[in-house]
Amino acid sequence: MLHQHTLDQLHGLRLDGMIAALNDSATQAAAEGLAFEQRLVMLVQRDWTGATASAWRGC
Repeated sequence: MLHQHTLDQLHGLRLDGMIAALNDSATQAAAEGLAFEQRLVMLVQRDWTGATASAWRGC
């Protein structure tokens, strides 16, 4: 329930790349071993990559 609420908030902020990264990392056992800061960097990088790709496509 809390997880869905967080996803809804991220969607409201238009952080779709972060949502995708969060969903991907939730299924990867390797991500569980990362420190908080490393996971946060992974989420931000994923959103940043998606945002810059959208900008290049003109979306």
